[in-house]
Amino acid sequence: MIDWIKRHLGPRWALYFVKDEKTLVYALFENSVYRLLSCVSGFYAEGEQPSLGWSLVLNFNRTHQTIPIGADHFKSDGTGISDNLRSRIAEIDPNYRVRDGRPIFIEIATNRRILVPTIDEQLQKFENLFEGNIPLNNDDYFTFIREQNIFKKSDKSHF
Repeated sequence: MIDWIKRHLGPRWALYFVKDEKTLVYALFENSVYRLLSCVSGFYAEGEQPSLGWSLVLNFNRTHQTIPIGADHFKSDGTGISDNLRSRIAEIDPNYRVRDGRPIFIEIATNRRILVPTIDEQLQKFENLFEGNIPLNNDDYFTFIREQNIFKKSDKSHF
């Protein structure tokens, strides 16, 4: 019974942050796969890649089918996901178009939740920084990801 409840009432999708191909360190949960992917698309749009040793895996929680995520899954201008990724998502979850909510980001070892700001909250933070105001709380997902060095600028000179 508990498995049925988790399977039907828990978030549809998860994005796993994996260290050294085997250790699940962080997880991001959301019903809307688009909202979930928007939490990392900006890093790729800025020319960043997961740092050495880090990888991202998209998981459909209903059937536990996974998709390793890379830069080729996002449009280079940051406006969305590739047709290939969209097709793969639709194949796994034909009903993937659901309302978005607020993603949940968890540090697995401690079960610590880290706030994932909405677009409006991100804009407010940017405006505060631009106006020289020091934000009172830097404990949010995007700041945390940057501080953990999960993404780094890609060295495109070797491509």
